[in-house]
Amino acid sequence: MPTKMESLPHWGHVDLSDVYLPAAEEFGKMMEQQVLKAAGEMINYVIKNEKPHPWFPCLWSDGIGACDGLGGPPVDDPAVLYVEIPFSDDDSTPTWKILLDEAVEDFVDGVSSINGQIEDPEKIGIAKGLSDRLRSFADRIDAAINIPQDKAAQP
Repeated sequence: MPTKMESLPHWGHVDLSDVYLPAAEEFGKMMEQQVLKAAGEMINYVIKNEKPHPWFPCLWSDGIGACDGLGGPPVDDPAVLYVEIPFSDDDSTPTWKILLDEAVEDFVDGVSSINGQIEDPEKIGIAKGLSDRLRSFADRIDAAINIPQDKAAQP
């Protein structure tokens, strides 16, 4: 009958990270190149063939089980936008958080002169176009919740 052996739970673990094996190093470099190449191909495929999915996590911020839609805490700002990049079919896709107020501030900073005002006529036109478009989004939301347009602008 073979001798029974048991691993002792307090002995630690084997660490070969300091061992130098020239053949393993060469193999590792080759594998690293192949893994990085495959990862790049996968990312390029997803970018070309899948569409990012933007959504507002405030949709799940109220009521029983309030969260951000991904199991995190509810968002405080309803203008937070999440963007998922569908690298897989499950719920563990990479998700980015975009703060619309920061995007607007970046825009205003980018088109304003040193005094904080938009003075260039071309940039005024661009800013007006963005302002009108964002206002149309607010009008669409107001219409969906049946708020008359004349009352929507009032506090």
